[in-house]
Amino acid sequence: MPITERTALGPANPHERRPPPPSIWGTCFFAGTKTATALRAMVAAFLTLLFGFVGTGGLGAQGASATTPPGAASIGFYPGIVEYPQALRAGTFTEQVGLIVGGQASQAFHFATAGPIGSWLAVLPVSGPPKPLDSLVAKPGDTDLRLQLKVPAHAADGTYHGVLIVEAPPVKGSKGVSEVGLGTEVKVTADVTGTEVLAARLLDAYTYPKIEVGSPVTFFARVDDSGNVSVTPVFHLRVTRGKSPVFSLLSSPATLQPSSLSVLQVAWPGSATEVAPLGTYQATLSATFGHLHLGSVSTRFELVPFGSLHRGGELTSLKLVNRPAVGGYAEVQASVLSTGQAPEQTSFAGALYRNGTLVAPAKSQLPVILQPADRPGDTGTLTVAVPVKHGGSYRLTGVANFAGVESTAKTIEFRIGTQGLPATYEIAAAGAAVALLLVLTLALVLRGRRRRGPPPLNGRRHVPPTYTPTHSRALHVPPRVPVGNTPSRSVRSRRY
Repeated sequence: MPITERTALGPANPHERRPPPPSIWGTCFFAGTKTATALRAMVAAFLTLLFGFVGTGGLGAQGASATTPPGAASIGFYPGIVEYPQALRAGTFTEQVGLIVGGQASQAFHFATAGPIGSWLAVLPVSGPPKPLDSLVAKPGDTDLRLQLKVPAHAADGTYHGVLIVEAPPVKGSKGVSEVGLGTEVKVTADVTGTEVLAARLLDAYTYPKIEVGSPVTFFARVDDSGNVSVTPVFHLRVTRGKSPVFSLLSSPATLQPSSLSVLQVAWPGSATEVAPLGTYQATLSATFGHLHLGSVSTRFELVPFGSLHRGGELTSLKLVNRPAVGGYAEVQASVLSTGQAPEQTSFAGALYRNGTLVAPAKSQLPVILQPADRPGDTGTLTVAVPVKHGGSYRLTGVANFAGVESTAKTIEFRIGTQGLPATYEIAAAGAAVALLLVLTLALVLRGRRRRGPPPLNGRRHVPPTYTPTHSRALHVPPRVPVGNTPSRSVRSRRY
């Protein structure tokens, strides 16, 4: 980061020897030749030096002043160039920036902007009210900030430039000596590419009809962002029983991307439902983005005693998904389906056998949360990794556990060869080798026949003539008669 020295008053080294302050007579002498401002400054310096030597009592205690800590040794600002690649008209955009303060003391900073888009920029705190900052007292180390860009609605398409100026003014040091002021400038670029289109709406929201006390009541909200800017909706959840309010919550779970459909979750926490009375409740979920109302949905649900909802499911399949080798792991994928009425934490538990002998227990690496039956998320997969240290025939048998309820057991078998390949792959490799050998043999035979040339005439008697008559009166040439035989004429040739 560039570091610029703004001003330098007094010696650069605060410990450098300085001339003694003027005496009272010198002060009076200069009073006639200097301005009243210079006179007051000299008198103040003399009184400060005098009272500093008086001690702790009387006038000296009142006149003594604390020593001002030295200023920051250095400052920095990151990133060096802030870019807004797709700044839409009438849009507001923010980028994360940071201020670095060197030294051991806090430092006051002033912010200013310049350039064609200087009026579009503002420095904001990371937390708290989004009020622009003109100045800031930063502690040594890093301070996170936000640089906000507001594009006017009348701005034309194009690339705009600006500058953010960060200055630390000189700090008054001991004995009237000022430290060096520091500052830096940050370049800002904004590409205005079009007009902001804000179009988001809450399509629907639902929760499960029955929830056990002590469990969170989760509302799944489906929100469509059909505009060209990101939207962070604020959800307001209100739960009532009859006409009495029970629970209220403001939440912003996630940011929506442009031209996307997302499902967001807002929950009445389980710690609150644990002490809530049983019965029927009504919930209203509304969503807003700034001044824009995205919609609202109301639904009913019932709190029931804990443990009263059915739990269970099915282990639908076991599948080997990798090519295990001796000394490695076989990865099996277990597919599960929920048939219960409540969300269930599901896992796999079983045992691995080799050649009919128990090798080790087997279990899934991480559980999955399955939603109630016939709801999105009621299916899932569990990954089970089992060690295969030796070749042989392996068998994995196990069940899926749905929140304490076990499914019917399933088994998968596979074989690991001595070279680390399952038997299936060994058979396939052997078949490929035999097929390749046959192809090569056939190719050699055909090549040999081509090199030997055509067979002798005696060996070609069985070969049919290459010329086929096109009509009945075509001339037919009889085959060659061997030597020693009586030639005979063709009947068809005599007729011709």
